[in-house]
Amino acid sequence: MIVGIDASRCRSGGGMAHLVGILENLDPVEHDISKVHLWTYISFSKKLPSYHWLEKHTPDLLEYSLILQLWWQRVSLSKALKQTQCDILFTVDSSTVCR
Repeated sequence: MIVGIDASRCRSGGGMAHLVGILENLDPVEHDISKVHLWTYISFSKKLPSYHWLEKHTPDLLEYSLILQLWWQRVSLSKALKQTQCDILFTVDSSTVCR
């Protein structure tokens, strides 16, 4: 299974800590996960652990206003999910405008 994680609007300490905890405790083999694709902004991606199964994506639009972040999520995220062949999407802030 290929998992997508949308952390594009994860800007709070709680959300960030939650995602770090998930990644640090995830056993991909146990859950039959071959790859995890994560979309976030640059400074947060640098704080996240690195694993061979984790691919971090940092689209430029995530560095700008909330309106542009929502636009990216609505228009570009679905395309990125299809391109990376993700089977499921986990949204860190529990909301999305992605189809």
